[in-house]
Amino acid sequence: MLKLKKIYYLSMFCLLLWIIVIFSFSAQPVTESVGLSRKVGQKVSELFVPGFKELPQGEQEEFVQKIDFGIRKTAHFLEYMVLGIWWGFLLMPARRSVRFKIWTAVWASAACAAVDEIHQLFVDGRTGRWQDVCIDTAGAAVGILALFAIIQLIHRRKVKTCQKHLQS
Repeated sequence: MLKLKKIYYLSMFCLLLWIIVIFSFSAQPVTESVGLSRKVGQKVSELFVPGFKELPQGEQEEFVQKIDFGIRKTAHFLEYMVLGIWWGFLLMPARRSVRFKIWTAVWASAACAAVDEIHQLFVDGRTGRWQDVCIDTAGAAVGILALFAIIQLIHRRKVKTCQKHLQS
């Protein structure tokens, strides 16, 4: 019982911390946000595009601009994938069905995404988009489903191990 309480409180702390991280990114004015995504695009290009560093500076900047949209949307997806995982951990100890826990975590993540997009309406140069809510929710759903699938695999493995020990 004590272990479950620790998991619950640790999950609550991490969830709240992650929500603060997401909202702090959303609170950046558009110039800061664009600058950050361009830096990420630059690093991604350097890591995954052969010969990127040898391109002239202008071609590098043009390439980074081309992938900027994908970088930004991937960041949305991944931020909320992590959020979904924290919601999953928070709800894991609840004495409810797995289906209930998954749907609750998905809806809670979607609510966070919607509030975050509304929050962006009040930030200089930023906009709130329903498409981003959809991307965020999809990312959260992937994280939640992955978490519960991994938990299910671990549980099945433990059951098999116990059955083997009982048979021998």
